[in-house]
Amino acid sequence: MLRLHVRKQTYKFSAAHWTMFPDGTKEALHGHNYQVAIDVELRAGAEDRFLDFRSIKDLLRPICEGLDEKILLAAANPKVERRVIGDEVEVRACGKRYVFPLDEVVALPVTNITTEELASWLAKELVSKIAGQPEYSAIVARLEVNVEESSGQGATFGVPC
Repeated sequence: MLRLHVRKQTYKFSAAHWTMFPDGTKEALHGHNYQVAIDVELRAGAEDRFLDFRSIKDLLRPICEGLDEKILLAAANPKVERRVIGDEVEVRACGKRYVFPLDEVVALPVTNITTEELASWLAKELVSKIAGQPEYSAIVARLEVNVEESSGQGATFGVPC
C-alpha cells in the first residue's frame, strides 16, 4: 500500500458554529481555526503511476476558502430552523434567534457541526471531485480527511474512491 499525505498549514479555515447535543441543547456560538489534512491511498499496482500533489491541493483549496470566515450551519438538523429574508439568514435553535448576513453563512448538508461531520463531508466532497477526473480516480483507492478544531483534537473520516 502506498499512501500520500497532504498536511500543510495553508489548508485551514476559520469558522463559527455551535454543536447541538442529543438532549436538545446546544453550545454557544463560537469559532475555531480548523486545520485540514489528507491521506490518499493508491490502488494496488498503481505505485508506478504519478499523482501530482498539486491536483489534490487544487481540489482542497477552494473548499477551505469557501468555509473560511463563515458561520457554519447544519442544514440537515431538524432542530435548526433557517429562513432567508433578503440578504440575511434568520436562524432559530434552542429558543434563540440569530440573524446573519447571507454571504457570511454556509449551510452544510450535515446534522451537526462537529469535527466528525466536517471530516465526513469534506471527504465526500473530495471524492466526488476526484471521480470527475478519470486520470486520478483510476489510481486513488481511498481518501482520508482529518479535521482538527485545535491542535491534537479532531476527527478523521475515510472513504473509498
